[in-house]
Amino acid sequence: MPYPTLVEEITGHSCVNLGCANGGIDTYLQDPDLMNIARQAERAVVQVMGAQNLSNRYFRVHPRRNDRFVEPTILLIKAFPEADFSEINFNKHLLQTLYRISPRRCNLVVEELKLTWVDRMREMLRGFKRRPVLLWLRYDNTRGADESVGLGPNPLLVDRKMIQKLGDDAAELVEIAVKPAGATGEMDRMSFGALETPAAAHLIGPRFHGRIATRLSAVFPPGPE
Repeated sequence: MPYPTLVEEITGHSCVNLGCANGGIDTYLQDPDLMNIARQAERAVVQVMGAQNLSNRYFRVHPRRNDRFVEPTILLIKAFPEADFSEINFNKHLLQTLYRISPRRCNLVVEELKLTWVDRMREMLRGFKRRPVLLWLRYDNTRGADESVGLGPNPLLVDRKMIQKLGDDAAELVEIAVKPAGATGEMDRMSFGALETPAAAHLIGPRFHGRIATRLSAVFPPGPE
């Protein structure tokens, strides 16, 4: 069971999981109905999302499936005239390609993404009537990292300086180091189809969902008797 369900069992509060597959910050900011549901919560939790899935000055992402690369802007085309963008479908692949061409020029795009991430996170957090809890799941470097192209572990491109820039926009920061199920040997405790095995290996397993639920439950007010 995912951690929102476990939090509900522990605290007695009704918990609504608004997580969107392949959705980033833009998915939520562009969906007023979804954000309205979240803003009415007695206590909201915003999980830190990677910075690679944001439309910015260099490229555009799909409005809902934010992990998908839609098109480069003229700024990116000028910065990487040797790049062929026609066969790139995902943002991570885009950044890997740019890094292999030129780490120095790729860093310009990375810094743009980091600045954009801070601005969009501030916009999201400040939209709540009550400051939400910020949940930062820091993936262990043994899995989910791609150091060969300088992207680091999930959530991609997010570092402590970026979190600190959010200041008091969040009521509290819950930070937990996690490892994917493929590294912890928990895949036999998960349900998935044969074709989903590679994806399941990169997800966190039951042990860490339980750990997250325990930590989050401690910041919730007492539930109904």
